Amino acid sequence: MRRSVSVSSGTVSSQTGMFGFMMVLYLSLRGLSRTTAEGGKVLSARRENSGTGGNRRPVLDKSPPLHGIIEHRKELSARRDPAVLPAPRTGSEKRQPMNKLTSHERLTRIFRGEEIDRPALKLWGASPDVGWQLHEAYGPVSALAAEMTDLFAGAGGYGLNPMFGSDGGTKVDHWKTETGDPLWLHCHTRIHTPKGDVEMVRRGSQIREPGYDMEHYVKDEEDIEKLLSIPYTSPEGMKKESYDEAAAHVGNRGIAMIDLPHAAYFVHQMMGSETLAYLSVDARELVDELISVYAKRIYDHVKRILETGVEHPIFGWCGPELFLPPLLSPRDFDDFVGKYDKPICDLIHEHGGYVWVHSHGQVRHFIERFIEMGVDVINPLEPEWMSNGDVDLDEVVGTFGGRIGLEGNIEIQEILQSSKERIAGLIDACVEAGWKSGRLILCPSAGYMEYPRPTEQYIENLLFYLRYGYEAVEKCRK
Repeated sequence: MRRSVSVSSGTVSSQTGMFGFMMVLYLSLRGLSRTTAEGGKVLSARRENSGTGGNRRPVLDKSPPLHGIIEHRKELSARRDPAVLPAPRTGSEKRQPMNKLTSHERLTRIFRGEEIDRPALKLWGASPDVGWQLHEAYGPVSALAAEMTDLFAGAGGYGLNPMFGSDGGTKVDHWKTETGDPLWLHCHTRIHTPKGDVEMVRRGSQIREPGYDMEHYVKDEEDIEKLLSIPYTSPEGMKKESYDEAAAHVGNRGIAMIDLPHAAYFVHQMMGSETLAYLSVDARELVDELISVYAKRIYDHVKRILETGVEHPIFGWCGPELFLPPLLSPRDFDDFVGKYDKPICDLIHEHGGYVWVHSHGQVRHFIERFIEMGVDVINPLEPEWMSNGDVDLDEVVGTFGGRIGLEGNIEIQEILQSSKERIAGLIDACVEAGWKSGRLILCPSAGYMEYPRPTEQYIENLLFYLRYGYEAVEKCRK
């Protein structure tokens, strides 16, 4: 049975009220009452500045007052029973001064869990070169970030499409149709598989706004079978030089990271939130099979990279956020994410490498799972006063100490909309709490250059974040 979703003005909704009610009832009876259409919340969280469509705006009035942020965290910390919690590492006031580290040394030590001179400062998306700019207003931000921050540089040449690999024999058609709005086009893709065609439609912006998936490849169980029938050829010719060149280019200013696809995330992209919620119940074995096939291809891809002899590589991926509540359950996270990500993490660690993972959403009760999985640094740890976060950094540090690197905790919505005074308070609170772990990377929750028409306030706040953030982390050295 096919269940369709209509998309209008960037919001996802069931076609009728009764349909939405029946969906909730259907999943509630199976112990997945939280797996509702609300699951789209995480996906839409990054559409807050999309101009057309995407009417969600960050809810900032849930946050504690600026003057009470640090006091609020201390109060929560004081309520914990220290007898049953691992003791956090000592704060900066009890540390012995150490020599100033380079950005490369600092970030490497954070991944390894070794002592550092101060927290790292990151602006997500910054690179050693100013290069291409989405808007000319970003130029000063990019230049300052290249100068002041601890950089993550992409290591190209390792891309993988888990669906095809390097196979070029599958016929794929692409075409575009008008939408009636000159700013948007419908971009169609049809894949001719051995078991029949699958098709997706994406609404694409003509002015670099975020796009929207209007129709996904997978609409029912039969479409999963079609995807599984697509021929796959393992990519060959992984070159060690690609990573070495990226690492040499960033040099002492930071580290190079190899981006990997994520099996569960890739499957979500094939079917969308609502269909995934249904099929995780109706066709769970098929969903698991599709994820397992893609995970095996990614595992083999990582193995080939490691066999080239790259030294201490860092791998990173995004995707676990889409398998957290409220869309899916902790059991789903274990079955579809943990089960397949852990072998990849183990393989990377066996070869002296490290793992960085990005997961939006309410991750507080999944941090132990990420640690057990083998994640070395978790991003972005959105704070509890935001509608899409639940992390009290002081509590997290008190609970987990330095068992995992902590990156983020500064919501991008705050930089988009808040006053400099508030941003300063948030930075101070984050650094004070996170520095006690000895593994903090101060960072916003999203890339800085994702808004085609940045406001003057946003640009000024980005520059302020860089300057004040640098001052805040440098104070930890004293």
